[in-house]
Order: sequence, then structure tokens, then C-alpha cells
Amino acid sequence: MKNTFIENWESKIKKGLLDYLVLSTFKGQPLYGHQLINVFKENCAYLRLEGTLYTKLKKMKAEGLLLSEWRNQENDLGTPVKYYH
Repeated sequence: MKNTFIENWESKIKKGLLDYLVLSTFKGQPLYGHQLINVFKENCAYLRLEGTLYTKLKKMKAEGLLLSEWRNQENDLGTPVKYYH
């Protein structure tokens, strides 16, 4: 059984790594959530973000790490798309 300290440490490392991966993915261009998921699927097959990405983006925006804006560019559902940068 793992030590609580080690479990907490591993969790913090994963969260920090995820922040870094999300920020490094933008490379100066705005992206919307589904685009980010596709980039991660192509480059980090082991990383599953479908259930956590939007929560992570919202938190990073609240922390001042990201900005977001709605654009009139339509997605497959015919609704505006929220871009992050």
C-alpha cells in the first residue's frame, strides 16, 4: 500500500504536468477544447483528458493562466465555439 505522502505527491506532479502540457500546446494560437483533446490524442496517447479538460481550462482561466473568448465560427452543432489562448 502506498504512503499518503507519496500518493499526494504523485497527484500534484500529474496536475502540474497537465498544466504545463495544456499551456505548451497553444504555441501562440487559440484553440478550443475539442482541438486540444485531438492534439493530446495525437501526441500523448496515454493521456486521457475528455473528462477533465474543461474543468482544467476553467480553473486555469480563473488562475489567470489562460484567456477565453467566444467566436462566431460554428462547430458541428451550429453553436459558437469558446477558444482559449
